[in-house]
Amino acid sequence: MADALPEVDPFTLIHRQIWAALTTFKPWTDVVRRSLRFEQADVPPGWDQAGQPCDVPTVVLRQGPFRFDPFGFDSSAFTFAMSFPLMVVGPSLNVVPVNLIKWQTVRALRAFDPAGYLKIPRLVIEPVRISGGRDHLGEPGQPAKGHERAVAVCSIDVPLAAVPGDRVASGTFEALI
Repeated sequence: MADALPEVDPFTLIHRQIWAALTTFKPWTDVVRRSLRFEQADVPPGWDQAGQPCDVPTVVLRQGPFRFDPFGFDSSAFTFAMSFPLMVVGPSLNVVPVNLIKWQTVRALRAFDPAGYLKIPRLVIEPVRISGGRDHLGEPGQPAKGHERAVAVCSIDVPLAAVPGDRVASGTFEALI
């Protein structure tokens, strides 16, 4: 019988913390309706290719590129990093609702943990950063004439480290929160 996988890996834990930061911040949830915010596993097929205008903005949090450095900065730890792309699709070509969500996202992350470590300082070794942000006008997926919208995409980048033998390296990540 194969070994059971740990319930939570560091990437899922970080994803949950980012999602918690967003969805527990009332100004963010006031702008993004529950039915129009999606985590990686909840994204309905074809959501970005529907070609239909929507009434309110839609937000999707996904997992993106990651990096491992198994030998770390010294022999006592190894480092890794994960990026979490956040896509905001506006209801029209008006950029104001998209800009509001971008701003509320920054505020939500700061309110959740003012130091920027997503409440897991033993795992997150530097404050999170938002990088690669870009705005454009058009469809988030395949172009559909007449249904262009304002779209913003950025990456929430999280630098991580683990020391062999501690709870992080042994897989008991939830105990760190």
